Amino acid sequence: MTTTFESARKGLDEVRAAEWEYQLVDLLAAHDEGERDLLEAYERLAASAQAPAVTYLIRQIVEDERRHHRVMAEMANSIAWNWSRDKPESAVPGLPSRAVGEELVAATRKLLDAERRDHSELKKLRKELKPFADTTLWALLVDVMLLETDKHIRVLRFLIDHLAS
Repeated sequence: MTTTFESARKGLDEVRAAEWEYQLVDLLAAHDEGERDLLEAYERLAASAQAPAVTYLIRQIVEDERRHHRVMAEMANSIAWNWSRDKPESAVPGLPSRAVGEELVAATRKLLDAERRDHSELKKLRKELKPFADTTLWALLVDVMLLETDKHIRVLRFLIDHLAS
């Protein structure tokens, strides 16, 4: 286990976790460990690339990969510490057990509408940037923003489904 998973291992032992919980944490830790070499390769490329465009894009991937590693450790802590009050702060919180206020649901719906408008505007922008797709990074960056907007829409839909029930 890597040091980022030490808290999870401690939690598994302290709460006397079930075998399946150990297995899930081991899967997360193995995935994390396997991706460490990949992250290091990205970091080396970003540091050594002579082309600023390559460095710029690879640094964005490095940011994503670092977030992925943090989320893996937070998931492991969440699994390992289960419902213990001693759970580290860096753990994925559980879903609310009951519906929350309509005000929160309404605010989430407004954000979903805004993300949908943003998606539409980005698609229009992408069409305008088509002539520059072979000479700049602009079109690619808008494509990535579209993917991220799709992710935001998915998260907001999930929240609405779970908050309103």
